[in-house]
Amino acid sequence: MLDRTAARATAVIALVLLTAAVPSGSPQGPNQAKPAASEPEVIHFPSGQQMSRSAMGPMFTEVALSPDGRTIAFSASPDGSMEKGVLYVRPLDGSEATAFQGTLGACMPSFSPDGQWIAFWSYPKILKVSLRGGAPVTLTEPGIIPYGFAWAPDGRIIFGTGDAGLQSVPAAGGAQRALTTIDATREASHRLPHMLPGGKALLLTSMVSPMGHATRIEWLSLDTAKRKVLVEDGADGRYLSTGHLVFVRKGALMAAPFDLSRLEITGPIVTVVPRLMQALNAQMSLMNSSAGQYSVSESGALVWASGGAYPDRSSQLFWVDRRGKAEPWTALGTRSVGAVRVSPDGQRIAVTATGYDRGVWVYDIQRKTLARSTPEDAQGWFFPPSWTPDGKRLVFGWTKTTHPTLWWTAADGTGKLEPLTASTSDQRASGLTRDGKYLAFVEQGDQTKSDIRLLRMADRQLLPFAATKAFEAFPEFSPDGRWLAYVSDESGRNEVYLRSFPDGKRTLQVSTDGGMSPLWAPDGRELFYWDVGFTKLMRAAISPGQNLSAGAPALLFEFSSIRSGFLRFYDITPDGQRFLMQKFQPVQAVPVTELRLVRTWFDEVKRVSLSAR
Repeated sequence: MLDRTAARATAVIALVLLTAAVPSGSPQGPNQAKPAASEPEVIHFPSGQQMSRSAMGPMFTEVALSPDGRTIAFSASPDGSMEKGVLYVRPLDGSEATAFQGTLGACMPSFSPDGQWIAFWSYPKILKVSLRGGAPVTLTEPGIIPYGFAWAPDGRIIFGTGDAGLQSVPAAGGAQRALTTIDATREASHRLPHMLPGGKALLLTSMVSPMGHATRIEWLSLDTAKRKVLVEDGADGRYLSTGHLVFVRKGALMAAPFDLSRLEITGPIVTVVPRLMQALNAQMSLMNSSAGQYSVSESGALVWASGGAYPDRSSQLFWVDRRGKAEPWTALGTRSVGAVRVSPDGQRIAVTATGYDRGVWVYDIQRKTLARSTPEDAQGWFFPPSWTPDGKRLVFGWTKTTHPTLWWTAADGTGKLEPLTASTSDQRASGLTRDGKYLAFVEQGDQTKSDIRLLRMADRQLLPFAATKAFEAFPEFSPDGRWLAYVSDESGRNEVYLRSFPDGKRTLQVSTDGGMSPLWAPDGRELFYWDVGFTKLMRAAISPGQNLSAGAPALLFEFSSIRSGFLRFYDITPDGQRFLMQKFQPVQAVPVTELRLVRTWFDEVKRVSLSAR
């Protein structure tokens, strides 16, 4: 598991380290109460510096208060990138922050119980540095990205992970050890540990899905490994000596009276900070940490960054004709959309919503109505849908927790989600043959990049088709069912190929300078595909049939499309004259240059909590 996680992290870490942020608002939790009355102090970052962040905003908690509340540590860089981040420390009674030498790339600062050391992560190591200065000390190179640190009184540093449970490493350095195991039937990750009084137990955040927004806060005994769910729809919890549990719910900091001996909330949950920055609702699992941008000291101080959870990404959909003329399609508004699929009769559009209303939706063009096809309580992540040939059902990959498998449901939303496969590998549905007998899908296992397999619908038997050590994805059946278009990197770069179906005996390369995401014309006489940058839609003439041949590819038009890694995200109308596609929208960076501080926050938590009773 650690090797697989490390491979995934390595593949995308450069992107995470170099991208920029947009903090913004989000839906707030229930039981809203007026925020605390006192005006918070503003702590400015050093001139020219801003909080370290990823593409949507800070990915980890980048601020920490010492236990005595006298010192604040944070990670900052000139451009906000994590790779240029440096650890800063500032006394709360002072005005100058000091940069620690040797901490380039530092993020996730966490104080030791005595306040004399700060643990942090700098890819690919977990390190610590003395508050008095000196060179950082490497504790371990975990091979995975940590998600939050907790210093235990017994000399361990406990950290969360993407899918390897909680881990620990001696604060003096040494071998790491697993503390928890993921139950793939109900959760995807354990992260954001925070110690409870006495050092025998802690709070952790259990992510239901790596890319969803469903979270829960649990209690964990370090002696027995027993766990108990304390809060649903909550993340990044901390226990206060006032007898309260505080946590983040969709970008709002919440508080509730809590009985530590019974492990129960004993009063109403109220909002104490309405807009607190939280890494939640991201479309990339590495960024979807659920970490809240706040820290609480034992002395009663609170420091935080304003902003809320990640907002839904606005989508721009266009109808594009064969000359490249793009007409905006506004029927879905600014809804965050992933893939689009036109129904066989051209009268409906199926889309995957990727924001807070995630699921598969269908838009009826004549009626101008949008309706959910998947159940509202089906949380998790939905992959591109495909219509069955009769237009009655939709097939897609879906996961509530860790591994997506193949499912289908009635397109009109009247049915339940029904599984087509059961697997521990990641499966994403592509499309069916026009007779509905075979479904092509992409499978990603522990030993391969990705393979193309088939599901025989009559008996649900799984069949191999293109399964080698190379990357194989984007399978698309030809209209006559005799060929399968797909992408492979067997030559050293991604190219578009055709393979005869069902025998797989003949293979023909179509693209000549790299290619991604092929799409057949409805009559089977053309094959379209994107260049590797998803900015040029190419066209190759096809002579269909058993002895198929392909002409030289040529540019059809230029369009800056969103990118996809395994399946097609765009579609074509049944008459072959227009494409429905989404334009790529870069994220505009907004620097995070200040924090809020309340020194006597515990008094206000008690006041707000009592007023809600």
